[in-house]
Amino acid sequence: MAPTFTRRPEDTVAAEGSTVQLICQASGHPRPTFSWTKDMEQLGLDPRLTDDGDGILTIRNIQDSDRAVYQCYASNAVQTISASANLFVRSKSEWNASVDVFGVFI
Repeated sequence: MAPTFTRRPEDTVAAEGSTVQLICQASGHPRPTFSWTKDMEQLGLDPRLTDDGDGILTIRNIQDSDRAVYQCYASNAVQTISASANLFVRSKSEWNASVDVFGVFI
């Protein structure tokens, strides 16, 4: 049975220095394997990035260079499917300035 997504990665806004998890889940038979790309290129060797192999990509100490479209691939012998999410990065000064007078992020 071809993979089908049970959870797609979601667009995320993160502050510089924070940690983000992009989560991608799929079912199928045989059980799908997962991989990620950043702006359609393989993820480079970066100790801040952890791909657990089970659909969760963790990015630590977010930097402006992490701003990108991340694509999750779920593959099995039948088919490969993909879903994407945008990661938006805000500097700490932008993040602090985005609080309005009521303390709500805008």
